[in-house]
Amino acid sequence: MNHKIITYKTGSVVVMEGSKNPGFIYILKSGLLHIESMIRFKNKNLNFYNPGDTFGFVSGILKKTHTHTLVAKQESVVIKMTVDDFIIFLRSNQETFLRFLSYNSEKLRLILDNLRSLHEIPVGENFPEQLITDAATYKKMGQDSKACFALKKYIETNFPTPKLEGKQELAIAMLEGIDPKFEYPKPFQDDPVTLVYQKNDILFVEHEPDDGHLYLLKHGSVRITKLSGESEILLETIRDGEIFGEMAILNHKARTATAVVDEESLIQKLDQNSLLTSLDDSFLTKIFYLLAKRFYLSNRRFIIRQVEDLNEKLYLQLQLLMDEKRSIHQTFQKSSNQLSAPTSGEIRIDKNLEDLLKMLGESNYESEKISEFLKDKLIRIDEKSITVISPPEFEHKVGIMQNRSFRSIKELVI
Repeated sequence: MNHKIITYKTGSVVVMEGSKNPGFIYILKSGLLHIESMIRFKNKNLNFYNPGDTFGFVSGILKKTHTHTLVAKQESVVIKMTVDDFIIFLRSNQETFLRFLSYNSEKLRLILDNLRSLHEIPVGENFPEQLITDAATYKKMGQDSKACFALKKYIETNFPTPKLEGKQELAIAMLEGIDPKFEYPKPFQDDPVTLVYQKNDILFVEHEPDDGHLYLLKHGSVRITKLSGESEILLETIRDGEIFGEMAILNHKARTATAVVDEESLIQKLDQNSLLTSLDDSFLTKIFYLLAKRFYLSNRRFIIRQVEDLNEKLYLQLQLLMDEKRSIHQTFQKSSNQLSAPTSGEIRIDKNLEDLLKMLGESNYESEKISEFLKDKLIRIDEKSITVISPPEFEHKVGIMQNRSFRSIKELVI
């Protein structure tokens, strides 16, 4: 394994926000690094890197700029390696692997749990009764299947935290009032671990406890959504070859989102042990890539949600989807000649205006409030898609908008 060991004196800048990462991942061998970022965590341990922690993961895999500055609080020794060498290293260092996944998935969980306006009252720690609250919200939204699924999970599950007095009876009464004969989707089993699900089958809902499995979508599509107030955010649509549901089993906490089958899908169930013992390096690389992608998108989406103007939110969200389609997926390709992509041609995003608004948690809006976006000649809005006609002009416009919007956001504490 090729690697480089670098020593930083106290007060040295190890990584500078905005600098490009050409594809390196770092492990802190000794010392202490402070993370200077727009997002600060109440859990102070998440604002520092300690010996054994990994950093540069997202920017290294996605070949993005660093999103924060790291400063050595004491003399620190850092191991620098390529992504491929990092995979090899983790193969023989399971403790580092699990620590890496736990640390990053906990940060991602906190960002997802706070994926709402900071003016809203935060949910706080997950507790069993959140399933009842979610069920009531789903019922109000006319999504009875999700409401019943959440209630049935609450009724039939033994939680680490005891259920509150009277809540079991309340959940039973609510389920009786919606659909007393409700049953979980029954997939067709192709082999012991591969299942075929039908359109609109629910795989899991947010706040239910993990079942010890993550999922590999072999064929089909799955929608990943999250409640925010009385609306539902579309986080992403999972496609062939992608994994999902990994966060719950990495830190053994409740599901952070809801997964619903979008079309007939072939899905394989995997457990945590499979990550190192039975999967090849290409699959492990895919897991790291997808975790990096979700971390990047969730971090950006969280900051975008704090922007006040809905027009600006739409521009920033569309630019994020462009980035995902044109850049992030390309970085996963092994061949360097596949990393380049034309920037002058039209870019079509397979999301309509309603999808874009759902991603922002804006189910109710007035057309006049987004008139600038709707009338923009750089954008063509169709029934099933949005096309950016001139990406360079659009990104220049959004870049100016982003700098102005993000400067107005104060430090976000979650």
